[in-house]
Amino acid sequence: MTSKIFVNSLEPMQGNTINVAGSGTVLHAPGHVIQVVSLENTTADSAVVSADYPVASGFKLSITPSSTTSKILVAFTIDAWLDQGSNENKIGKYGIRLNSQSNTIVSHKRYGANFNNGTAGSLDVGGSLTMTYLDSPNSTSAQEYELVLGRWSYTYNNNVKINGGGFGHSNITLMEIAQ
Repeated sequence: MTSKIFVNSLEPMQGNTINVAGSGTVLHAPGHVIQVVSLENTTADSAVVSADYPVASGFKLSITPSSTTSKILVAFTIDAWLDQGSNENKIGKYGIRLNSQSNTIVSHKRYGANFNNGTAGSLDVGGSLTMTYLDSPNSTSAQEYELVLGRWSYTYNNNVKINGGGFGHSNITLMEIAQ
């Protein structure tokens, strides 16, 4: 025989913690993080692209939501790098693509520099950029998020890289958020 308790709200007797005893017991509260997966990439020049945006980078990560109502918070921190090219403008673009077989791109960042009166081909530029996206997949199937990158257009004939210049630490973090 099982027991049921019906309540409209729970409040702790003291403090701000409610303990749920028992092995395998799960308490879902809207807004709390259910699971986190993360991947760090420290490989120098892990993706080098000299084509127009978007090009798959191979830098991707998956998460399997435990509920169809969950949201997925996607966060990419990229060590961006632009080099080569004869144009004094170096412009690249980075983005997040949902499920690598899809063309659904949900976040974009333009990254660039202008070297007026400089020797454009010999000047490189690097820095860190962050992209975030809140996804509502409405599924309990694995969801994959991949970084895409490329030149802004063929006019800017530079390379666009992840972890360029022989250094860098880029990462992806995916968090399932209860609703």
